[in-house]
Amino acid sequence: MIRSRWRWLPAAALLAVMVGCVPEPSPVDETLRPTTPTPTTTAASPILAGENAGFAASYAPLFDSDADLAKHFDLIAASGAKWVRIDFSWAAVQWGGPTSYDWAIIDRAVTAANARGLHVLANPAYTPSWARAGSDDKYPPVDPNTYASFVQRAVERYAPQGVHHWEIWNEPNVPQFWKPRPDPVAYLNLLRPASTAIHAVDPTATVITGGTATAGPSLDSMGGDGVSYSPYRWLRLLYENGGRSSFDAVATHPYATFPYSPLESWGSTMWTADMHALMVSKGDGAKKLWGTEAGYPSCSVSGYCVDEATQAQYIHDYLTVWQGWSAWTGPLFIYQMKDRGTSLSEPESNFGLLHFDWSHKPAYDRFNADVG
Repeated sequence: MIRSRWRWLPAAALLAVMVGCVPEPSPVDETLRPTTPTPTTTAASPILAGENAGFAASYAPLFDSDADLAKHFDLIAASGAKWVRIDFSWAAVQWGGPTSYDWAIIDRAVTAANARGLHVLANPAYTPSWARAGSDDKYPPVDPNTYASFVQRAVERYAPQGVHHWEIWNEPNVPQFWKPRPDPVAYLNLLRPASTAIHAVDPTATVITGGTATAGPSLDSMGGDGVSYSPYRWLRLLYENGGRSSFDAVATHPYATFPYSPLESWGSTMWTADMHALMVSKGDGAKKLWGTEAGYPSCSVSGYCVDEATQAQYIHDYLTVWQGWSAWTGPLFIYQMKDRGTSLSEPESNFGLLHFDWSHKPAYDRFNADVG
């Protein structure tokens, strides 16, 4: 979840922190924007259908205690959301080698989602040590077919359990998740065989591009690090390198430009409309654009975080703009359900709509009122 911001990295059982830079806002072509409603302070009625809303649970369902997993998914279901995005950790399932499969942690998460009527967006990602050349699991596999083989086995196991949506990798446009540096051609070399493998098992499955991180100072740009790609540029290069036939939908992470509202016309959330315009120009207007992570931290870092009341308003604003785009978008996934800690000086610990002790922030109740 690089928002050109802090992010904890999911790994088999370890967390590592990294830092990015907030992009400077820049003007974009307003003729590409749909009109979005003016934000209000209260929601008179639901504004986004539950079938179009979810939570990005990341790796939490894999490593939570049974009690916390049940509480987590109970609260997702109670919120009105109908979707949950779950890491299908390749590194965790095949840690023992190319013929070894340990599905227990994913079985538990999928079973919990199904028991509550939640649709699963599977996010298979991150490379076990035997399949990569680099030092950690954010290096892509040496042979993309090893990833395709893993994904095929996952589809064989989970399609009969109702899992039909597959997001291929996470934030491949930034080096924190595609090392040593992002490469759209290399990503397509991963996507193509994975897409073929998925559809061979489940012809009706939806293959979705890896959700792109907010990066770059303007719409079609490289990031300040010189290696990250803006979401728009990344998608443009996927098309220009012949990727169109390898995906059924596109994913992005439409985080706002912190600490401003997602409804700001110059902010990074609004790049989503430009990405859709690009899809239309490539003959892909019928494909949906999914928002597989979006959120806001309530914490104390000046110029980055907001207070809890403002967090609630900005979550409402995300839902408002997404409803305005409902003709061409898939579900929007809020990151995340619960805070990861209690220190208000650590933004990544405070994206939750609940406090670390599971008590409600105003944002959870606002989400519950807005989604129906």
